[in-house]
Amino acid sequence: RLTYPSVAEGGCFDVITVHREDWRKLWQPDVYFDNSLRENYLADLLFIYPDGKIWKSMRIQHDFECPMYFHKLPFDTQTCRIST
Repeated sequence: RLTYPSVAEGGCFDVITVHREDWRKLWQPDVYFDNSLRENYLADLLFIYPDGKIWKSMRIQHDFECPMYFHKLPFDTQTCRIST
């Protein structure tokens, strides 16, 4: 893990903000949803801290397939599963 000195240790940064166009330069695990019909990437952030820790936040909007069964209507219960 790469580290760098914080401001308190004589460095220049306490956190590095990585812009989205540079994310591809960093390895990141892929998250895949088996039953996603559509996905839309919205707001996102990626920070690198002096101790090498990375914090990533990404808002993703998904549309999922969810079969529904209404044969007990109005007393039916629906369960929609999200599989990764």
